[in-house]
Amino acid sequence: MFRQSMFLILGLMAAFALGCEKKEEAPAAPDAAAVEDAADEHAADAAAAVEEAAEEVEAAAEEVKDAAGDVKIPGQ
Repeated sequence: MFRQSMFLILGLMAAFALGCEKKEEAPAAPDAAAVEDAADEHAADAAAAVEEAAEEVEAAAEEVKDAAGDVKIPGQ
């Protein structure tokens, strides 16, 4: 009898705990204008990063060209 009462109490406690669980609402989907604005911003950031990287590569290529001009091969 005591064992059955304990199982009943544990079952009721579990049902109460699961029933009182807070439900989280899903975030609202962004509207098309916000998505388009975010895409434009990311595209502009990417273009700026590519441009900066191209300038760095160009500078590095000039340094390599200058360094290669200073190399002297023995015997020539």
